[in-house]
Amino acid sequence: MGQEAGIVELEVSLRGADGAAVPCYLAEPAGAPHAAGVVIAPEIFGLSAWIRSCARRLAEFGFRAAAVDVFARDPLPDPERAPMPVLLERMQRLSWLGALDDLRAGAAHLRSRGATKSGCLGFCMGGTFTDVCILDEESGIVEVGKVPSTADPIDAVVDCYGRIRHPADPLAAVRRGRCPVLGIYGSRDTSIPLSDVEELRRALAHRPGSEVHVFDAGHAFLNDHRPQHHDSQQAALAWAKIEGFLLRNLG
Repeated sequence: MGQEAGIVELEVSLRGADGAAVPCYLAEPAGAPHAAGVVIAPEIFGLSAWIRSCARRLAEFGFRAAAVDVFARDPLPDPERAPMPVLLERMQRLSWLGALDDLRAGAAHLRSRGATKSGCLGFCMGGTFTDVCILDEESGIVEVGKVPSTADPIDAVVDCYGRIRHPADPLAAVRRGRCPVLGIYGSRDTSIPLSDVEELRRALAHRPGSEVHVFDAGHAFLNDHRPQHHDSQQAALAWAKIEGFLLRNLG
């Protein structure tokens, strides 16, 4: 446990639905027992130094943040330095339903610490997670904002350049869900066509408070630990949108 500039930092172990221990990094503002919670769904590198910095950033803004290691069952010695083919193979092995259970465990932990509302923020792979963060077990359809009796509700989600075309069908989840969604994308992201982003925008048209913003940047432009992708000016604009959205919906 540590504390820096009014932020309390904790390394905690969640319990996955399969009984596995799931590492989770927690950052929260000191002296704010009922701060709203935000679960962070990581990118392909997992619980990286940058993802931890995102949790601290949210804590500095007044949120209780939990960054969950969805790759806990398939660790790599140094994922931040691993070759991309190795990371992609691990992502292919990942159980999406298991990872969603881990994120729900993170939300439950935040509520146990006093959060009255919970959101989910994800990047790239994690961005897609945010769009499918609630599973309706009866219908077998993954939905944002539809809350089964066994799950904690998610009150808002932020999808940062998550893939819209995916076997989990995030568009179906978005169309059927109810909680507000913020989409953050880059106009120069060669991996996600702008036509897909526009389809997401149309799918969110019925969702009050939902927004999609496209910035003059490429993929992963928020990640300041990857200088080949980071765009400091566009990232600052995007973080302002993220923080304002979370404050409006969770504050």
